[in-house]
Amino acid sequence: MSVIDDIVSSASGSVPLADVLRRCLALAHELGNDTFRSWVDRELSGYPPGTELPAYRSRIPAIVRADVANAYQRWPAIPVLLDGVPPQMRASLEGVDLRDSVAALERIVRSAPAGGETKLAFDVPRQLWQFFGFTHGVRPIAIWRDIGVHEVAAVLDAVRNTALTFALDLGKQQRAGGLAQEQMTNIFNVAVSGGVVAVAGSAGQILQVGEVNVREGDLDSLLARLRQIGVADADLDELTTAIAGDAATQAEGPGSGVWSWLKRAGGKVGSAAGTAATAALEQAITAAMLHFYGMK
Repeated sequence: MSVIDDIVSSASGSVPLADVLRRCLALAHELGNDTFRSWVDRELSGYPPGTELPAYRSRIPAIVRADVANAYQRWPAIPVLLDGVPPQMRASLEGVDLRDSVAALERIVRSAPAGGETKLAFDVPRQLWQFFGFTHGVRPIAIWRDIGVHEVAAVLDAVRNTALTFALDLGKQQRAGGLAQEQMTNIFNVAVSGGVVAVAGSAGQILQVGEVNVREGDLDSLLARLRQIGVADADLDELTTAIAGDAATQAEGPGSGVWSWLKRAGGKVGSAAGTAATAALEQAITAAMLHFYGMK
């Protein structure tokens, strides 16, 4: 069996990705192709800070969350709006770059089910906390970005697909009469672009022209805006009950019932659309709630 056939077989099966890439490393040295060898080296060892990332590892959409509290209550893992963050700093919060080696990413995916973890958290630097607006005596205890562990698995799939596609195309071209270095590089670049993780295109359509304006204390305008975003009527009924329950137990602002509903709502609307859409939906829903409570 040739090295190329070995890569095709291992990448098509359940062989650990790091082992597949070691086979690719042997092929890269045999071919003498610097572009392919550099990619294999970095996938095996990780991408150092400052080095360019493939698209499938770059700016994976993240959701910013915070644990917040006032003198009486604590609300964990609420989605946080980025309106107050300067535009030049916002990009670092909206996405996460994954620079770890494939072996490290595989360990994250393997360990997640055992620990019950579905999210991977990344700190938000404290110097950025000042840009998040919390009112009514609410203060942040922790702020972070998170992505789904399934996004990490998608990066690994993109790497595996790149290795498989390159090996298949390379074998086909070699059987047709051999390849020059430039042709090998072109085939590899096509394989990399084909491994890009797709994200939903609906995220940019969520905040649309003509959106319903939410007025402070006006429940009808809040429900109309959330219905426009795509929140189901059954979930709106739950929210109405939560708002009424909170109003009966505290003087102003959202209480535990509303915060609990808010944590669930974005995932319900966006789960079928991908992480980018879910992040935008959670921010749109949170913005509507803050307008309703006069906190924005």
